[in-house]
Amino acid sequence: LELSSNAGPKETGGVLIGRLRRDEAGGELFLEATAQIPARHTEAESASLTFTRETWADAQAAIRLRGSDETMIGWYHSHPVREWCKNCAPEKSKSCTLFDSYFSDKDEALHRAMFPRGWNVALLVSDLPARDPVISLHGWRQGVIAPRGFRRLDTGS
Repeated sequence: LELSSNAGPKETGGVLIGRLRRDEAGGELFLEATAQIPARHTEAESASLTFTRETWADAQAAIRLRGSDETMIGWYHSHPVREWCKNCAPEKSKSCTLFDSYFSDKDEALHRAMFPRGWNVALLVSDLPARDPVISLHGWRQGVIAPRGFRRLDTGS
């Protein structure tokens, strides 16, 4: 949320790192995101974010530097809807589909190319005008990218 807010009128994003885990009690698989690595070397606009080769190399270097058994589990990015809608009439926002969390064609293309594993995810922050930001998670479900559930655990640190 903070990175999205600080990005102003441009999209921002990065890499999610963590571990694939299995619940001891029920045997279910789940992802544990342990950190986010802000994407440097991107080409950011108000309606697009392009990760470059340098972005991916930088993320890999950060993972190695951490020296843990973490891996790239997915990515995150923002949609600065507040910027897109800054000149819209307030009554239009009631029926505007931009207020719905959505995964664009470009988002899907990046996810398919860089995060094809069944457990890879994408976190999306939609920064809305006059409302709290909406956070959504997308991932693979039967070969299609679809909304997924998630839970945030406060660690107290």
